[in-house]
Amino acid sequence: MSLVVEEQGQHIVTLWINGRALPIVQERAIEVINAAEGNVVHYAQCADANDAKAAVEAAAAAFPAWSTSSYIYRREILLEFANIVERRSDEIDALQTIETSSMLGYGAMGSILASRALREIASSISRVLTGEIPPSEDDQRAFVMKQAIGPVLLISPWNNPLILGSRSIGAALAAGCTVVLKASELSPKTYCLVH
Repeated sequence: MSLVVEEQGQHIVTLWINGRALPIVQERAIEVINAAEGNVVHYAQCADANDAKAAVEAAAAAFPAWSTSSYIYRREILLEFANIVERRSDEIDALQTIETSSMLGYGAMGSILASRALREIASSISRVLTGEIPPSEDDQRAFVMKQAIGPVLLISPWNNPLILGSRSIGAALAAGCTVVLKASELSPKTYCLVH
């Protein structure tokens, strides 16, 4: 299912919570404008307090299972995320260019850097998430355990949403955290294409 629906002739980026699109509320649709040309390129559904609460509750409910998933499984998810970014890079780059009013070369840099960051996070996951025995001055033994802290809120900026958002999402998921993403209202659709 697409993250973008058409309602009354308008393309609207929908809110997604717990794997499902929320119904469109026309009164809460906001314009996404290409600043270079000054025109509306599409619309985005604005969240309210109830939507935010539902997103946090969904992330909290998913946390126990995700935080105990194996690092091998998490690595596979991150690598597939990188594969999707690479497969859809032309489409993502063009959309990011439209939403951020940047030059295509700058937009294209986002998908390249995003897939590289996701692959780097995936390749480091087993090393970074293992416990360690730090040196001790008084001949005592200490052991450091690394645990996920819980659901995290990620607020991504507008200017290069793909790299900045993907890097944050990838690191949080790798660590075993669940995520609530608040995409910029200036560039919300770029995230839809990696769904």
